[in-house]
Amino acid sequence: MLDKIKIIISSIFIIFTIAAICVSDKSWEKIINPFTLATFGLLFCLANLRYSEKFKCCLLTILQRGSKFIKNIKLQNLFLAAGLGSIPVKNRAILAVAALPRVESKRNEYSALAFLASHFYYFVAPYSPALISFLLLTGYSMSAVLPYLAIPTIILLICSYKLAPKETVDIKTTREKLNFGDFAWFASIFATLIIGLFFKSAICLLATIILLIIFRDYKLQLDADIFLTLSMLALALAVSPILKEIIKTNALIFGSIYLAAFGIGFLTGSSKTSVSIIYSVFDYNFKSAIIAYPLWWAGYMLSPLRACPLLTIAAVGEDNIAMRKYSVIIVGITTIISIMIYSFII
Repeated sequence: MLDKIKIIISSIFIIFTIAAICVSDKSWEKIINPFTLATFGLLFCLANLRYSEKFKCCLLTILQRGSKFIKNIKLQNLFLAAGLGSIPVKNRAILAVAALPRVESKRNEYSALAFLASHFYYFVAPYSPALISFLLLTGYSMSAVLPYLAIPTIILLICSYKLAPKETVDIKTTREKLNFGDFAWFASIFATLIIGLFFKSAICLLATIILLIIFRDYKLQLDADIFLTLSMLALALAVSPILKEIIKTNALIFGSIYLAAFGIGFLTGSSKTSVSIIYSVFDYNFKSAIIAYPLWWAGYMLSPLRACPLLTIAAVGEDNIAMRKYSVIIVGITTIISIMIYSFII
């Protein structure tokens, strides 16, 4: 039933997207260009990547071997929790829980760590749909925004380090045999994806798509979630030039867009929906676009509509209120310090 509702909503989005393209030449130019079309193909393939055991196992193996070079146990556990939480699957925080030892007296801290460490992904992971949507809607390259989005990432991980356990835990991979070709495929995906986003190269994104399709170990499928994500982004791109003509940015709007960014993240509880709404409605300059990014993320992280924190608590088996307390404090510190730094350096 839920999938049918998503398909109906997606169909409505497509109808409005076509209408916007017919009304505005700018909307047509925004969507029908090589980089945009390549990005849509990339998002489709990345959404299917959650079905790839080969990709997950390559990442797990790299994390497992990489952690052995880190001598500090707390830093090692933070590295594992953050790394496992960056695997492109739903409810990644549950995977981050697997990186933490079972210590009864520290369950609140560990559930908060698993939840927080797995969400740096939205700032710097090149395969994050929210980040890719942000780049597409604003027109910025990853090379332009990464130095600034790395700031909340570093602050978040430093704060999360305080929650990291001192006990060791062993991470097992689910697939025993990985050959050189598997790792070459994994490395090639990252190389072409990062180059494509850094330099806004449609050719590199196309190369990433080809690598993801030809050497995949899963069946490509356009499910209701993927259909909704792509149709929503298409609508956001199409209506963006029209809405920005209607809503002219002035001093009053500039004061409210930051509150709107936090509010939209909090009310939707969806990263992709938040980015699609925020960056299609308001006409941000570079500074305001960067400042708004950790704000929508903060609202999204604290939203009561999200299942991720509840599932993390269920996996660890501890108190919701205590875990929320840690989340509010660390998300607040990360957001406030990031905005203060942005105010001076941008």
